Parts: sequence; C-alpha cells; structure tokens
Amino acid sequence: MNIKIQYIIDGLSLARASFIFSEKKPFILYSIGFFNIIAALFSVIMITKGLLLNLTQQELILLIVMLLWLFARKPLVRWIFKRKMKKINTIGKTMVIEISRNGIMWSGEGIKTGHLAWQYISYILEIKNGFIIPYSVNRFLWLPNTGFKSKLQIEKIKTLIIEKHVPLRVYPKLEC
Repeated sequence: MNIKIQYIIDGLSLARASFIFSEKKPFILYSIGFFNIIAALFSVIMITKGLLLNLTQQELILLIVMLLWLFARKPLVRWIFKRKMKKINTIGKTMVIEISRNGIMWSGEGIKTGHLAWQYISYILEIKNGFIIPYSVNRFLWLPNTGFKSKLQIEKIKTLIIEKHVPLRVYPKLEC
C-alpha cells in the first residue's frame, strides 16, 4: 500500500504547524502548564495586593510579565514563526510525500530527500486539517488534508498508523 501526497508548501500553514509541533512536545506541554499555574497564582496575589496596598515598581513589573506570559505568549510566538517562515526558500514549491508499510519518504524542490522508518516515529499529531509527524527534536513533516486525493487515503493512513503501533494524538480543535 503506497499513498502519495503532493502539495504546495504554504508559509502560513507551515508556521501554524511549527507552533503546534513546538507546543505539543510532552516536556514543553508540562512546562507551559506549570508556568501558567505559577503566573496565574502570582497575578492573583499581585492584583489582590495592589487593590489592598500599593505595589512597588518591582512588583508591578512582575505583574506585567506574568500577565504577558498568560495572555500574549501565544500571539507573540505565532508572529515569530510567521516571520521566520517568510525567509524559507521552499515556500510556494511542491512537496511530495510517499507513505508505505516501510516508512515515509519525502522530496521536493529545494528540499533534502529523506526517509523515515515507522520504528523511529514516536507519535503523530492529528489536527483538524492534517497530520504533524515529528521525526527529530526540531524537525517534523506536515501532511495537510488538501494534499490527499480522497478521504479514503486519510482513512488508510490512520489504519496504517494503528497497524504500526504509532501513538496518534488527536487534537480536533487545532487547525493550521
């Protein structure tokens, strides 16, 4: 069973996939959750103190940093990824990915050809409009649903993922 996926690399969807890839790593996910709890606790403490007493300049700066972490971190990181993707020379070029029982092969204009055996895939992220396949600490493959010829191909890939015992993490609300 060979499934061939072909699509034109889009900078915006690749930036969003990069953001999801970076945020859904297990250690990063737990670290962000931990820092969110700490930031929320410190923010509540500082706001309460500010209402009852005056805040010093250092406490005010701490409150601002905590509120920025809670409410501006995601938009800032997304903006950084979008700017970064504008500089990539493969944007607008065709990417070809072949998925078989032996593994995943990819190639394209300006892209180094590669092969990834199933045994080296630790997990796959399924989001609303595609799949993110991490194959290294800082590298991943983006498989948008628009690259598939039919819904049947998507179902075949899901079946193959289950057959190869690769954990599939489903995030139905996330989209690239």
